[in-house]
Amino acid sequence: MSAVDFHTHLADPIQYACRLLRKVLASGAWAEVRGSFEVLQRLDTALWTFSALDFLPHAGPNAIDAVRRRSPVSLLDDNMPFGGSAPSQQARTVLVAVNGGFDPAHPWVAQHPRVLELVGNGQAELAQARQRFRSYRNHADGAHTLTIHEKRA
Repeated sequence: MSAVDFHTHLADPIQYACRLLRKVLASGAWAEVRGSFEVLQRLDTALWTFSALDFLPHAGPNAIDAVRRRSPVSLLDDNMPFGGSAPSQQARTVLVAVNGGFDPAHPWVAQHPRVLELVGNGQAELAQARQRFRSYRNHADGAHTLTIHEKRA
């Protein structure tokens, strides 16, 4: 079972992801971030520049496996296979989806105790997120704990 948190109505999902990943790392967890290659390139750049006081060690979407295994945050294109991105599969306890999401039956979801879906404020994004929320709720008789965090400005 996974705890799934939907963070919705985000004005800037990339900047929000940076702040959220800072909290994930502060907790001692490791994260796998999934999204389109273009989104991950923007996130990679933002992780270097979003704060003058923080450094968030991460492996960008073009990183080699040796770098991924040592990086507490790994940015992986949706088309990349799961696995091999951490010292052990249990090490990456948080799965983050930026501007997209997962089918609750996908193996990525089952292998992470925590899933964070970051959703912008566009109508199409919100409609897709509502559908994913319903899918999670109906999957395996409620096997996931669901929480919604609305970030309306």
